[in-house]
Amino acid sequence: MNLTTIMRNEMERVPLVTVITLTYNHGSYIAECLDSLVKQQTDFLFEVIVHDDASTDCTPDIIRKYHNEYPDIIRPVLQTENQYSRGVAIGQTFIYPRIRSRYVAYCEGDDYWTDPMKLQKQVDFLESHPEYSMCCTEVNWLIQKTGQMSDLHYYDKQELELKDFMLENYVSTLTVLARTEYVLDFNFNVLPGLPHFMMGDYPLWIYLAVKGKVRKFPEATAVYRELSGSMSHSRDKFKRIMFEISAYDIRYWFNRKYGIESPWRIWKRERRALRHLSRSLCPTRTESRKLYCKALWYCFKKRVLHKY
Repeated sequence: MNLTTIMRNEMERVPLVTVITLTYNHGSYIAECLDSLVKQQTDFLFEVIVHDDASTDCTPDIIRKYHNEYPDIIRPVLQTENQYSRGVAIGQTFIYPRIRSRYVAYCEGDDYWTDPMKLQKQVDFLESHPEYSMCCTEVNWLIQKTGQMSDLHYYDKQELELKDFMLENYVSTLTVLARTEYVLDFNFNVLPGLPHFMMGDYPLWIYLAVKGKVRKFPEATAVYRELSGSMSHSRDKFKRIMFEISAYDIRYWFNRKYGIESPWRIWKRERRALRHLSRSLCPTRTESRKLYCKALWYCFKKRVLHKY
């Protein structure tokens, strides 16, 4: 076998898509997740990098089982010590340096895909539309505690622009397919200079909207599983407020960098959103006013006194 043949064979084994799966103590859900990934029907190679952050349940054993059954697809990264608690940047340290593919997709260990053609459809679109930096789809929402499933269809626009992302995060992470070059550029060159935000993926979507067009397909291809304890669905009222404020922190940061719109328009929307959220979280007008005032004071301290 000559050198040219060896190099051609190596190139043919490089996947076109890398799916990133983060997991921790997802023993009850990880098999359903990995099943949905390995059953993708494609005419190209893809891989799944599964990072387990030292789970204390059966999650690592299930990952090893899938790796043994699908060694060409499942690439496990199994930690023996929890890296998140040590403050380690998991993506930049353990995942993104391993990526060789042209595209990146995501599915956390407690979520799963429902369309076996998801990757094929999205790759076909991005391959034929180089002006797009990413595409995504609608998603279904499963409340694990009650078993209730709902269609999270809340935005009819399919061509998402940068100004749309300044209004709301319209992207569900587990439905995304993005160009690797932009994802790596963000994680290694942009993210280190960002403040700490509670919404980890939202800044990436805005950055991708800066780099190219974004298409959102109307059909649902995945299920997001809502578990108790997440920040965005916390029972702690002020944690919910802080999560909303963090979304606006992201918008302010990108607006300062790219001059997208007047900061006063963002502030006006933020006040309206915080007022609405305070009313929805509190049973009485007095309580909602107190929570709203507390939120405004938090914003003032963070952005004016501390010059965030």
